[in-house]
Amino acid sequence: VGFVAGQGGHGTTSDSGKQQPPPIKAQKHSGIPMALRGIMSSFPSTMRIPSLLKALKTVLHIWVDKMKYDQNCDSNGVERKTMPQFVYFFLVKKYGLEKLADMHVTQLQLAMIHHRKHKRIKLLGFMMGAYDTEAPPVLALRDTNFLWKILDYMRRQNEFTDALLQDKDMQIDMTKAKVQQCVKAIFEPILPDSAVNLLHRISLMPPPSESKNPKKIDFDDLFMELVQHWLDVNATWKQHLSVLFDMHCDNYSVVEEMKFVVGDVHPEADEEHGPGGGCDTVLLQLPKDANRKRATMRQARDLERAMGMPDPTKAPKKKKGKGGGGNAAA
Repeated sequence: VGFVAGQGGHGTTSDSGKQQPPPIKAQKHSGIPMALRGIMSSFPSTMRIPSLLKALKTVLHIWVDKMKYDQNCDSNGVERKTMPQFVYFFLVKKYGLEKLADMHVTQLQLAMIHHRKHKRIKLLGFMMGAYDTEAPPVLALRDTNFLWKILDYMRRQNEFTDALLQDKDMQIDMTKAKVQQCVKAIFEPILPDSAVNLLHRISLMPPPSESKNPKKIDFDDLFMELVQHWLDVNATWKQHLSVLFDMHCDNYSVVEEMKFVVGDVHPEADEEHGPGGGCDTVLLQLPKDANRKRATMRQARDLERAMGMPDPTKAPKKKKGKGGGGNAAA
């Protein structure tokens, strides 16, 4: 393959003599999660990857500030931010300029990829959509709200507090008995059997590798286990609803449009309809499609009868007026 003569190397030719198109340039936001692209003001390029210790400290500060920010939002009646929105807000507030925040977002994305073997970094990547940049985050706002509920419960049990988190960037110890109490209070109302399974798994967790305290467990191991269990519970409920839908519901597709036409049938003014007269609504419908799937009339009548609705197959009864002359529609 050689350059095309006289064209400055903008195209290439193959052995057959056909000109090849120039290489496609990578987009500026390449590698940035989809949830962050609409927030960032620029997409700087950098090769600097934060260390694991700095990344762990940043993630911990983000989570603690997110819990406090959500409490302020709830007290003021303001909608909570998603994790990508809050991370950008956190970095802008910390560094003061959007361009500096954009640079640190890019570095944080590189750190989430490079240090993804650590469970805390991996969880933030799930919340940010760092590992599939063309898809929404694995953990959406509903998921993170549930996880912050667990952390808030632990804070009220004097676990995961600001005092205990001082100089605890690498490994954070949690009391196993309080964790089991938290799991029983939060997971048992959702699925009792699932809570029992989770309690058993927590009881078998090894002590932290640094303190070796048998009454403690590592926070990152615990949080990853809770997230995985929460995702399994969601998948179970979705499967359950899908089975119920297939058993009791019919799928319908739109095969034609219906048009409602309002026409004047009483042009003259009267006391009942006022100026302009009364109106009737006429339904114009195209011929029915023979392949359309629809419920039987018996099922429809049973449902309407159970709801106390009149039978649509029977004509409404007509009441005679006081004068005995005219009929009024029931």
